[in-house]
Amino acid sequence: HDQYDDGNFEWAYNPPPPPPPKSKSSLGMGTMFSMFTLYRFGKDTVTSPDGSIVLDPAYIIAQLRSMEPWRLGLMGMSLYRVVSALSSLF
Repeated sequence: HDQYDDGNFEWAYNPPPPPPPKSKSSLGMGTMFSMFTLYRFGKDTVTSPDGSIVLDPAYIIAQLRSMEPWRLGLMGMSLYRVVSALSSLF
């Protein structure tokens, strides 16, 4: 009983102040990786097998239709992350 009766309850009535909130930058490493993913996705979409850039809409649509669903999903999540990070700047 005596071990709990030390009378030092100062911390209960005057708790230490909470740490100041970190200023969270919206352009963190995750957003940078998302930008890089979008760059690679775009580069793969408009580059033909021989390395030339093809901006023909029919070719781009054909490339998008032949892509795996997981790549399209990854591109969608990356696009969402970059747009939401950039919209928080303005």
